[in-house]
Amino acid sequence: METINRTAVTITFKEKFMEWLNNLPDREDLVFTMAMLNDDKPIYLIPSHEDDDKDRNWFNKRKTEFLEEAFESYCTEPKWWPEIKSAKTFDEYLSAEFHCMVWDTVEDEPLERDF
Repeated sequence: METINRTAVTITFKEKFMEWLNNLPDREDLVFTMAMLNDDKPIYLIPSHEDDDKDRNWFNKRKTEFLEEAFESYCTEPKWWPEIKSAKTFDEYLSAEFHCMVWDTVEDEPLERDF
C-alpha cells in the first residue's frame, strides 16, 4: 500500500439540507432522512498541502462550488436551490471532514478517471 498525494474530504449533510430536499416541488412521495443522506457520503480528493491549515484554506475558498455540487446532485434546477450568499452558507447545509492519509490499496491497477 502507498499513500497518494491527495487529501480526502468527506461531506456530511446537515438537517437544513434534508429540509430543503424534502420541500422541493417535484420530490413525489419520497421523504429523505438524515440516515439516507449520510449513508453513502460524498468524498472528494483535493490537493494535498504541507499542513492541514493549507488543505482547509484551499477547500474554504471553494465551499460554494462544493455546495452547488451537492444541490445539483439532488436537483438540477438551480431556481429551486437556496440562495448561496457566501461560503458560510455551506456550513449551514453541509460539513466537511479532512483526511490527510489517503492510501491506495490496489497495487496492480492504476487510478482511472471517468469523464
